[in-house]
Amino acid sequence: MKETETLYSWEFSTEKNRWKFWYTIALALVIWIVIWWFIMKQYWLSFVIMLITGFYLFIESNSSGKVKVKLTNLWIFIENSFYDYSWIRWYSIIYDSVWNPILLRLYMKSWMKMLDLDINLETTKGLKNILWDYLEETNDAKLNIFDKIIRMLKL
Repeated sequence: MKETETLYSWEFSTEKNRWKFWYTIALALVIWIVIWWFIMKQYWLSFVIMLITGFYLFIESNSSGKVKVKLTNLWIFIENSFYDYSWIRWYSIIYDSVWNPILLRLYMKSWMKMLDLDINLETTKGLKNILWDYLEETNDAKLNIFDKIIRMLKL
């Protein structure tokens, strides 16, 4: 059996630095939508929005502040999960501007279509040299409108 050798590792923060009134505006919007749907007698929609809001707050408050990623010669470790290179079709590095990398996107072969990992310029330099040996790179990946909105709203 092959010995596992760490080739590169990094960690990134998952904490969102939201501005002062983000939660106040979000809560007011949720309350307004719930009241509106109650007035319109759409009780199940009110219930769904409260469920989604509760789920989001639960996930946000129970997530760790940092994610540790480790590339080895056999697989990629992300926190407590690992992904074998054979499970990944290809990868792409997504840039915010010409020289500002923001995401390493792994395109999976399984039901989970893609996995996004935050990166910076220093991480990108180390990753490119290693990943070329194990995965194919595609350069046509871009942030879609939903990804841009999520990043802008810091969701």
